[in-house]
Amino acid sequence: MSLVPVADAGDDGCLVFAISPRLYAALAEAEQSELKDAALTWSSQRAEDGEVIDTEMASVILGDLAALVRSARSQGQGVYCWVA
Repeated sequence: MSLVPVADAGDDGCLVFAISPRLYAALAEAEQSELKDAALTWSSQRAEDGEVIDTEMASVILGDLAALVRSARSQGQGVYCWVA
């Protein structure tokens, strides 16, 4: 499950990622308890790399992302992430 780079603006640091079909399906079908477990894992993994992500915030982010994916899926759309 991953984000797939689809555009790179070069030196200015802008990137566009598409959510892979596998991640898209997992997010669309995830139960709240699964999202909380994933948030805990994500938070722990980032902490190992020295980046602090509050577990509650990670849970909110994943919950919002899952809701976005469900909405997109109901409209036959995909989801992408633009990072500037």
